[in-house]
Amino acid sequence: MKSKKSNYKNCNDNSDELLVKAIQECKKVAATSSKEAKDNVAFIKESIVQANKEVESCIKDISNQKIRDPEILSSLKDQLRRIKTTFVQEYDEVEQLVEKKIKQSNQFNITLFGRTKVGKSTLMEILTNGDGRSIGKGGQRTTLNVRQYNWKGLTITDIPGIDAFQGETDDRLAFEAAKSADIVVFMISDGQPEATEADWLVRLKREDKPIICLCNVKRTLEDELDMELFLDNPDDILKDERIKEIIAQFNAFVQEQLPNEHINIIVSQLQARYLANKKENIAKRKELIKASRFGIIEHELQRLVIHNGISFRRKCFLSIIDSPLYSQSLELFNSSTLAYQKYLVAKGKMNEFCNWENEFIPEERSLMLDRVEKIYNDLINTVPTFVEDNLEKNDFSDRWKKHIESHRLSQKVQDCFSDSVKKAKAKVDLLFNALETESKLQASLMSDVDSSHKGTDITNWKRIWGWTSAGVTAAGTVAEIGLTIAAQAFGVAAAGAAIPVVGWIVAGGALLFGLFSWFSDKRETKRRKARIEREKALSDSLKTSKDKTSEKMKKAFQKDIVEGLLADSYNRFHIIETTLLTLANSQRELGLKYLNHHTDISKRIVQAAFFDLGVKGVVLDHIDFVARIPGKKTLIGCDDEQLGLIANKISDKIGNKEEVRIFRKKLSGDLENRLSTLKSYFKLRVPMKVITISKDGFNQNVVFIPKNYNLQSDEESNLLLLQQILNIHIVKR
Repeated sequence: MKSKKSNYKNCNDNSDELLVKAIQECKKVAATSSKEAKDNVAFIKESIVQANKEVESCIKDISNQKIRDPEILSSLKDQLRRIKTTFVQEYDEVEQLVEKKIKQSNQFNITLFGRTKVGKSTLMEILTNGDGRSIGKGGQRTTLNVRQYNWKGLTITDIPGIDAFQGETDDRLAFEAAKSADIVVFMISDGQPEATEADWLVRLKREDKPIICLCNVKRTLEDELDMELFLDNPDDILKDERIKEIIAQFNAFVQEQLPNEHINIIVSQLQARYLANKKENIAKRKELIKASRFGIIEHELQRLVIHNGISFRRKCFLSIIDSPLYSQSLELFNSSTLAYQKYLVAKGKMNEFCNWENEFIPEERSLMLDRVEKIYNDLINTVPTFVEDNLEKNDFSDRWKKHIESHRLSQKVQDCFSDSVKKAKAKVDLLFNALETESKLQASLMSDVDSSHKGTDITNWKRIWGWTSAGVTAAGTVAEIGLTIAAQAFGVAAAGAAIPVVGWIVAGGALLFGLFSWFSDKRETKRRKARIEREKALSDSLKTSKDKTSEKMKKAFQKDIVEGLLADSYNRFHIIETTLLTLANSQRELGLKYLNHHTDISKRIVQAAFFDLGVKGVVLDHIDFVARIPGKKTLIGCDDEQLGLIANKISDKIGNKEEVRIFRKKLSGDLENRLSTLKSYFKLRVPMKVITISKDGFNQNVVFIPKNYNLQSDEESNLLLLQQILNIHIVKR
C-alpha cells in the first residue's frame, strides 16, 4: 500500500497506469462481492419467511377467536397482511438492486448527482469531449433518463436532476441510480443553496455512498470579454466571499441533520473546462483548463479509485443490502414501539374493563331485579282499590285489562332491562372510544359496540317477552291468567306461551267467582268475601308472574349482557391486545435479525478497510463487534492497540469521513452488566430498565427509557450504537 501511495504522489504521469491497475483489481473483487451479496439476500429472504409465519399464525389465532363481528376480524387480518406485503416488497427492492449491481460488476461506477441545471451535463461533455448538444438552455430539463459513458475505464452515470418541478419520477430515477454507485459526485451551483439539496446529500450518506462534493460556478464565458476578465484573475470568482458564504450555508443545512459533519467542497468553473475543448479556443486551452480548476476533480476521482477503489467496490455491494437493512431495522423498531404502546393502552383499557365488569355484573343485576320488584309491587298495591271500585261491574275483566295497560307493565319491565343494557353499552363505548383516541388506532379496528349490530345483538324482545306470559293460576279457584303484555306490545304471541291475547282473565273468567254465590249469603258478607278472593287472586297471580319474570330477567341478563355484549367486548379487547402484541413482537424480532446482520456486514466492511491498510489477519480476528451508523459514526470493539493507531484512516477507506472510535474494553457478564458498561462508556445518564416481554413461550428482552426524556443528538447516536452492540430494542415508554 505504501508503494502505491508513494508512486501516486510523486509520479502524476503514472496516475493513468495506476488507475488501470486499480480498476482491474476492483473487477477481481467484484466476483467475491457478488457472491457475498447473494448470500445476504438469501438471509433477508429467510428472515422475512419466518416473520411471515409469525404473522400468519396471528391471523389464524384471530380467525379462531369467538367474536361474531366479521368486520373487526377482517380489519385486523388486512392490517397483518399489509405488513406481510411490506416485508416482501422491501425484499424485492433489495434483490433487484443486487441483481442490477451484479450485472454491472465489471464497471466501477461514478454517478453525478444534483439539481436540475447544476452542470451535470456540462461535466459529461467535458469528460467525453462532447460538442455540447446535451447541455440545456435556460430553464430546460436536459437529462430525462439515466445515461452512461466511459472515462478512463470508469463508468460515469448521468442522471435526471432532482427537485425539478413535477419531477418526482426524476427524483426516484436519480436516487435508485445513485444506490448502485461506487462513488457519487454531488454537485451544487453558485446560486443560493437550498435545504433540500442538503437533505439529498444526507440521504446519500445514509446510503453509505462515498461522496465528492463539487460547486460549479456558473458564470457565462461565451462572450470574449467575459472570458478575458475571468482568465485575468479566476480566483476573484472561484475564491470570493460569495462562494465561501454559499459553501458555509450548504454546510449549515447539512449540520442541521448531522451536527458534527463538515463537507469539503471542490470549487470549479465547468464551462471554462468545457470551452477549452472547442477548436476556436485552442490558443487559450491550457489557460482555460488551469483557470477552471477541473484538474482538482480529476485528481480526486483518480486518487479515490487508486487508493480506496477496492474498499469502495466491496462496500458498494454490501451497502446495497446493508443500507436498506439498517434503515428497515429502525423502521421495524419504530413500528414495533408504536404497536407496543398501543398494546399497553389496549391492555390498560382491558384491565379497566375487567375490573368494571366484575363490579357491574352483580351490582347491576341486583339493581335491575330491585326495579322489577318495585314495578310489580306498585301494581300490586293498586289491587285493593281497583277491586273495591269495580267488584260489582259486569265488565270487571275488561276494566282490569285496561288497568294493567294503564300502568304500562310491559314497557316498564322492558325499560328496566334496556337500562341495564344501555349502562353496559355506554361503558363499553367509552372504553373503546378512549382506546381509539389514546392509541390512534384505525376506526375500523375500534368499531363501536352497537346493540343492534351483529355480534352484539341483544336478544330480540319479541322473542324473550315470554317472561311475563307464564300462565298464572289463582289458588285452586281461579282460572288460568296469562300475562301476555309483551305479545300485546309487539303484536306477536310470547315465545313458549299458548295463551291468546285476551287480557288478564281468560274467556271463562266470569266463572271466577261464580255468580250463583251472590244469592246464597247476605249481600255484605258475599261482597266482602268476593272482594278478598278477588284481591288475593289478582295479587297472587301478579306475585307469581313477578317471580317468573325476575327469573327470566336473570337468565336474559346472563345470556344477553354477560355472555353477549360483555363477552363480545372482552373478545374484542383480547383480539386487539393479542394482535398488537404479536405485531410488536414480530416486527421487533425481524428488526433484531436485520440489526444483527447489519453489524455483521459492518464488521466485514471494517475488516476490508483494515486489510487494505495492511493490518494482519490475526488482529482482525480480535474484533469483537462493529456498531455503525452509516455515514455518521462507527465504534469498533477490539483491545488490540495496533488498531487504535490507524483508526483515523478507516474513514477514508469507508469513504464517508465518519467518526471512528475504538472500544478497548471486554464486555462480559449478563445483559445488565454489559448495559451498565456501555452506559458508562457513552456517558449516558438516561434511566434504563430491562424488561422481558413474554407471549406463548416467546421471550424478548427490551430496554425501556422514559418517554419524556429529551435526548441530545449525540445521545441518540450512542443509543443506536448501544442497541447494535447488545442486539436489543431500546424503547421510549
